Amino acid sequence: MTTYKLGDIDYKNNLFEHPELTRILGEPTTASLITLLAEVRDNAGSVQTELGGGAHGHLGLVCSPDTYQVLVPAVDPYERPDNPGRLELVEAGLTQYQIAQARDEHGEATRLFREVNGVERTIIQQIVTAVEPKYLRALRTPGTNKLNHTVPQIFDHLFDTYGDVTPSELRDLTQRVEALSLPLSEPVDTIFSEIDDLASIAEIAGAPMTATQKINMAYILFSKQHVYKSALRKWDEQLDAHHDWPNFKEHMRFSFKALKRTGALTIKDTFDRDEVMNMVATGIHQAFATAQAPPPESSMPFDPSPVVEYPDQGHMPALDSVTTSTPSSNSASSSVSDLTFQMLQHQMQMMQQMMHQMNNMQSTRRSPSTAPSTAPSRQNRNQRFYCWRHGACNHNSKDCRNKEVGHKDDATFDNRMGGSVRNIANA
Repeated sequence: MTTYKLGDIDYKNNLFEHPELTRILGEPTTASLITLLAEVRDNAGSVQTELGGGAHGHLGLVCSPDTYQVLVPAVDPYERPDNPGRLELVEAGLTQYQIAQARDEHGEATRLFREVNGVERTIIQQIVTAVEPKYLRALRTPGTNKLNHTVPQIFDHLFDTYGDVTPSELRDLTQRVEALSLPLSEPVDTIFSEIDDLASIAEIAGAPMTATQKINMAYILFSKQHVYKSALRKWDEQLDAHHDWPNFKEHMRFSFKALKRTGALTIKDTFDRDEVMNMVATGIHQAFATAQAPPPESSMPFDPSPVVEYPDQGHMPALDSVTTSTPSSNSASSSVSDLTFQMLQHQMQMMQQMMHQMNNMQSTRRSPSTAPSTAPSRQNRNQRFYCWRHGACNHNSKDCRNKEVGHKDDATFDNRMGGSVRNIANA
């Protein structure tokens, strides 16, 4: 297939995020069309332009004006430029500067018009390659066999004819997203992607989500984690003019980055080395102070078998080397010094053991691949079937009970259709 080019611009291979769209084998389904539409929107948005606010590329070229306003609220609408035609300077008395300016403006208008057409024709050619011809035949003009339709019109036809989302399915998908639980280490874009996918399905079902609905859904999901409470309060304090979906995404991404930088998203599972050293040093200092201090005159007779408690270490057994007879005042001082010295030795042994354990734990975290594993080998599992989501596993793609949006029932080992490569050697 020939790639449409404008001059030396190859949109497909040089600018598009997806040079090849995911092919749909057989009759299109709702899931496969959603995947195709998402890739087309990614490609259109990857070509920079000043149209439609200037921040979302040619996204407005592949969706209706109403959908564009839902996806990108509070910005200028995307208006497709008209063909400027030939430049005709018929007015008399124009200066050389005015003539040059008119030519520059006409040249830019021509360039923009051709750019829009170039992006559109390249995307349509990608769709024609991804979808079997018979499913697009109704869109072609009889006689000429040309496909004279815009990208939104093509997708309207495909979804109206082959895609369907019932109200109950939309309700189930909405409830699934609302029940998501975000682990602290999971990027916030995981939630954003889930909500955007749901919005695409809702649009197909004829019940498009507004920006406020998206924000409210994400707000509730983030509020499940206490660590994001402060970020949500700051969001509430912003002016309503900034309360749109793109700004909410950027706000939470910034908050995630700040929390990650400060360590707030990391759960502490071991003692800190400096904390252990300070704790042991404090114990040693106290032991030496006890050894050097004289026994109080009014002290009770010395118990040769004291019980010394240590954090998380239980009780230290009585020291057998200490005499069991009741000493005099001079011998008591000597016995205290001997006992304290042995306590100090015990503390040093404990410190060495703790440091040894810390080194082993840190070494294990740095080299997880060398750590012994008691988990059963993946090779021993039943991997005779292929699933688009789970890769090699014990069921085929059609029978998967945990399908995601875009799931492909027809995926196999020979044609994974862009699915998972989990448990597949040399994938």
